[in-house]
Order: sequence, then structure tokens, then C-alpha cells
Amino acid sequence: MNQVPDETGFFRRLLARPLWLAGLALELGAGTVFFLLAQVRLGPALVPGLMATGLITLAVGSAWIVHEAPGFGELLGIGLLIASAVLLGGSRLAIDLASFDILDRGFLARAAAFSAAVTVLCFALRLRAGARRGVPAALGSGLLYVLSNFWVGPFTGAVLRLFRGELGLPVWGMFAFGSAVLVLTNLFGIAGLQQAFRVSRAAVAVPLQSLPTQLAPGLVYLLVFRLSPPSRGSLWLFALGAGLILASSFLITRREPDGEQTA
Repeated sequence: MNQVPDETGFFRRLLARPLWLAGLALELGAGTVFFLLAQVRLGPALVPGLMATGLITLAVGSAWIVHEAPGFGELLGIGLLIASAVLLGGSRLAIDLASFDILDRGFLARAAAFSAAVTVLCFALRLRAGARRGVPAALGSGLLYVLSNFWVGPFTGAVLRLFRGELGLPVWGMFAFGSAVLVLTNLFGIAGLQQAFRVSRAAVAVPLQSLPTQLAPGLVYLLVFRLSPPSRGSLWLFALGAGLILASSFLITRREPDGEQTA
């Protein structure tokens, strides 16, 4: 189990840990660079699904650290989650951020409504996470990353426009707003996942965190960006991938009660 002190001021104590700050700097630094490059090539609908393949490292690493072999259900659940990432990637729901109008009023209205809904869910889960339950904390962290994964699209679009010499106030405004959202959602998302680690194993908390981040991109593509899928098969691939994610979440969380701890 991760060694995080069971005391008040949890988030403040995280900020006082040099190793945690170093990891945060690495994620927000080098990690952000590669993440943005992927966004330029693929857009915010495909990247989150493809990133789920990192769960292989999580499963192997956590089992090695705690000297505990994962059960068959957990292995099957992680396998299904990875397969779902492949299916979501194969759906080819790419978004061309260089040509999409990120300042369109209709898009901004849909983006605001989507962000408000996700924020409300985050607060609702945070209230339950206060009871020291790993599942709500991990899901709440995932919802923060949903906001991050979405707003990195308009942010990347603003960066591309700035490089093209479009230096108007609306573009700078989107750049500034996107920067703030990305920093805050990643900061609190990481802290939320650390809170989940206090009461559950990493092999449980991280797949749960990935659940909303894998389900949301398809909805963002269809409802917020309002783009047409490249083929009818794309929607089937996305639906199948989402179904595998849901199935894997049940398999992986079956042992969650055994992993939780109380103060």
C-alpha cells in the first residue's frame, strides 16, 4: 500500500514532498510535450484511449512492488481494458485541431455545458470520497482528467493558431484559459488519485480512474465537437470498446472492499 500519512491537510502534505513534486513536474513538463504532440496528430478523442496501454506497466509493477500476484479477474479486466483502447483507436475518431473552429460560439456553449456537467459529478464524488472510499476518489480523479483531455483540444488549437500568427485576443484568451484548466485539473487529478491510493491498491485505483477518461472521448467527439464518424463501423468500434471498459471495471473492482482501509 502506498505510504501516505493518514492525517489532515493531505493535499498540503503532498505539496511538501519533493519526490511527488518531481513527478508532477515530469508529468506537466515532458509528459505534456508528448501529449500535445499526440493531440496535434490525433486529437482529444483518440489519445486517451491509446494511453490506456500503460496499464500493462501498472499491473506488472504493482504486483512486483507488493509481492502479490493479481487474480484472474483482475488480469482479465486489465486485458479487456487494453483491448478496448485498441478498439477505440481503431475507430479513427480523429479531430483536426488545425482546422476546427475552436472559437465558434456554438462549440463554446457546448464545451461550457459539458464542463459544468463533469464538474458537478466531480463534486458529488468528492463528497463521497470524503468518507475515505477508494472508488469515488479514483473516479473523481478520472473526471478531472476528462476535463483535461477535453480542454487540451481547444488549447492545442489555440497554440497552432498562435504559431500561424493569429495573435488576436480571443486566441490568447483560449490559450490562457486552457493553460489554467490543464494545470489545475492535472494537479488535483493527481492528488485525487493519491487519495485513492490511501485506501486501495494502485492496480485497482488506476483502472477505475481510466474508466471515465475512456468513455468520455466518444461523447466529446459526437456531442461537443459534433463531428461525423468516418464510417458506420467507427461507432460500432467505439461502442464495443466502451462495453469492454465497463466489463473490465466490474472485474477489476471485485476485490475493492478487500483493498480499502479505514483510519
